[in-house]
Amino acid sequence: MKKLFLTGAMALVTVSAFSQGIEPYDHTPGTYQRTTQRGPYLTNRFFDNMYISIGGGTNLYLGSGDNRGDFGKRLAPALDISLGKWVTPSVGLRLQYAGLQGRGFSSAITPYTNATPDELGLYAKKFNLMHFHGDVMWNLSNAIGGYKASRKLEFIPYLGAGVIRTGKNGNRNVQLAATVGMIDKIRLSEVVDLMLEARYTIAKPELDQFVGGKKIDGVLALTAGVSFKLGPRGGFKRPEAPIPADYTPYERQISELKQQAADQARIDQMKRELETVQQRPTPQPQPVVESVPVTMTIFFPIGSAVISPEDEVNLQNIAAYIRQSTARSFSVTGYADNSTGSAPRNLQLSRERADAVADALVKLGVDRNRLTVEGKGGTNTFGNPSLCRIVEVQ
Repeated sequence: MKKLFLTGAMALVTVSAFSQGIEPYDHTPGTYQRTTQRGPYLTNRFFDNMYISIGGGTNLYLGSGDNRGDFGKRLAPALDISLGKWVTPSVGLRLQYAGLQGRGFSSAITPYTNATPDELGLYAKKFNLMHFHGDVMWNLSNAIGGYKASRKLEFIPYLGAGVIRTGKNGNRNVQLAATVGMIDKIRLSEVVDLMLEARYTIAKPELDQFVGGKKIDGVLALTAGVSFKLGPRGGFKRPEAPIPADYTPYERQISELKQQAADQARIDQMKRELETVQQRPTPQPQPVVESVPVTMTIFFPIGSAVISPEDEVNLQNIAAYIRQSTARSFSVTGYADNSTGSAPRNLQLSRERADAVADALVKLGVDRNRLTVEGKGGTNTFGNPSLCRIVEVQ
């Protein structure tokens, strides 16, 4: 009955602590805002959020026949030394030494009991107790209420496993053990917390060297102590939203470089086109045959290639024009009438007449290289045969 009372009292304290520990809102006058943080959180370093704690209290051994003895005499001193780390705001790991001493009663003499029974026929037992175990802790306050570094009360159940050892006067017993417990953590300062812990450990029977008793033995421990935070104490931080990078200057510079590249490409294209034009051969100017304003005609008698004195005056005027002209060449073309003479004779006569006019122009100062001399032979283009015995200069 007393065991049931103690268990219920501890549970009541724990629930009370838990209910006060969930503080999702700030109730400061004039404000009503959420002060807790929910995940995700940044992964902390190895020595972040570590703590060491030490506590003392009482052990109650639960073996075969112990409940028959006086309850007060079954209480033994307890000592806890722990090293823990919170991996996340809700999950932590812990290594703990727990024990010191166990007391109780047995119906038979064992290596841990006195040799003389009491008035009830029970043998008082007393032995050293040492329990090393590792625990996985779950901070229920942070898991449900959200992480808050300044929370005053936190409720932390845990499960663990390890090795438990009892001993007295050279006798000892070592067994594997499983542990379940709960912690009420009360925040005293940024560094120091008050730890209230209830723990129940079970092991195989005969842990107290009593043979033939219950199927399991257990140890109920109630302790109180202090916890000291180690290393950096920044708590847990949520990842900060990345600040979007401003690429505007780079984009502007890239745009300018692209424009410069395009301009350079156009310049290069223009250079190539210019080089292509420069490499083309320079076209040679074609000879220009400049005609006199009016075709000048020199007339000859039938069968003759001699220039008359009248036409020599015309040749002087033609020679003066040719000398002043910028044209490169002039044509001198001779004809004969085809009504008289043979074709060969007419061709020869037309050439002689053209040569006579060209020679006269050269004598008058015209460059021979500027004259194109040709005989066309007999023709009746001009109708009257006397009009076909001519030389045209144009």
